[in-house]
Amino acid sequence: MLKKGMLILVLILVASAVAGTRYWVEPDKCSGCGDCLVVCPVNAIVIEDGTSHINPDVCIGCGLCQGVCTYDAIH
Repeated sequence: MLKKGMLILVLILVASAVAGTRYWVEPDKCSGCGDCLVVCPVNAIVIEDGTSHINPDVCIGCGLCQGVCTYDAIH
């Protein structure tokens, strides 16, 4: 049986895959802290030259990265 947190994550992933939402990083706002990289369930984020970059071919649009970004750099 799935725990409540895991069930919520599964629902988010399914809903975002259906919606087709993809995220991108606004480089001028990104601090390169890596918080988004840590929460990405599909490893779609890398940090290059001090800025996060989201691979749109890998991103499933779950929004976890946007939720943890304290710099409002992910849209």
